[in-house]
Amino acid sequence: FANLKSVWELSLKHGQAKVKNKIIPLTDNTVIEEHLGKFGVICLEDFIHEIAFPGKNFQATSGFLCPFQLSVAHHTTKNRVGFLKQVSSPGHGGKHINWLIQQLN
Repeated sequence: FANLKSVWELSLKHGQAKVKNKIIPLTDNTVIEEHLGKFGVICLEDFIHEIAFPGKNFQATSGFLCPFQLSVAHHTTKNRVGFLKQVSSPGHGGKHINWLIQQLN
């Protein structure tokens, strides 16, 4: 699983939520508190902790989050096949997920 540092960096850089059919960046605690306050999630730190360490409110918290739009790693534009060999197969990243997040973030 991804560690707290990886989830923190992803959420700060690429975190977005869908509010009233608009996609907004997760930079304002008031938006998080307004929509997730009833679940005890009142700030970005609470939000990130709930995503990194799933608890009883994980379903609501993850449903508020839009999928991350990650960039392609810088060296893939020159050597796509080499990067795909490094990444291996799609699916569960296991212990290498943090390395992959760092490459794509």
